Amino acid sequence: MKKFTKAISTLLVVALVVAMATVSAFAAEAESITVLSGPDKTVYYEGLDSYENEIWCDATGMVLEVTFDDGSKETITVDEYSYVDMHVVDYVIGENEATVEFYGTDDYDTYLETTYTVTVKESPVESVEVTKMPTKTEYDMEEDVLTRDNFTLDCLYETDPETMDEMLNDMGMTFEEMKAFYEENPEYYEMILDIVFSDFDTILNLDTEGMEILVTFKDGTTQTVTSDEDYITYNGEEYPIYVEQLDEVTEGENTFVVSVMGEEAEFAVNVVSANNNNTNNNTNNNTNNNTTTKPGTDKNDNKNP
Repeated sequence: MKKFTKAISTLLVVALVVAMATVSAFAAEAESITVLSGPDKTVYYEGLDSYENEIWCDATGMVLEVTFDDGSKETITVDEYSYVDMHVVDYVIGENEATVEFYGTDDYDTYLETTYTVTVKESPVESVEVTKMPTKTEYDMEEDVLTRDNFTLDCLYETDPETMDEMLNDMGMTFEEMKAFYEENPEYYEMILDIVFSDFDTILNLDTEGMEILVTFKDGTTQTVTSDEDYITYNGEEYPIYVEQLDEVTEGENTFVVSVMGEEAEFAVNVVSANNNNTNNNTNNNTNNNTTTKPGTDKNDNKNP
């Protein structure tokens, strides 16, 4: 199950932008933009794809035609690295006009807008329930909590190595090459820290191994999801499963939330201090060492002569 997902995706975008070549001059200016064909995804779910009153859409696969002031045209197929944003403000359940914003390409800068119709549906999930807790539910404050001082890119990589390798491969980089880049450019590494720790100054390095959740859909069907699965499949589409902490990490009980298609379930794990552990152990040892027998008896409860 995914952790630090926002950080991973943003990290790779930052790395890509930094690696881009210098923008070259373009003789003609972009004047208008038209949608020739829609994106791969045109249906969104409330709760899953929404944030407050907005839907942030995925424009991947959309084909755009850019018209320049000299009459020339350019056709662009949007991929995950294109300068295109697509979103709906104040959405309703049903059809919505999404605003498509185009910022140009590697060859030129511009700002053009158009619209495209997308559909927003209610979440198909009725409920989410944690039916089996993770194997590990006890954590150490010193060893298991990430801060800006002890965080490394390896921590980020270990959360989802398969996705990281896939995205880095698309960019023509290996993980070791990416690490070398950030070691040589510490100012950009600071940007990564700002992203990872944008919500909390302390992050528990949660281990979801062994965890199981039961997802019940409104049509009466159910799916059990294990910790090995990062996605749930519904109507032929895959939707990510997220596990996030709700507050700064403190000693004692810490609450996490697992979310599937907009529905959530909470669970808690315990975080202890190494000092507390030592104190408890010393207390137990002292208790054992200070055990005495009652006067007039030996350890076998035999009376002394």
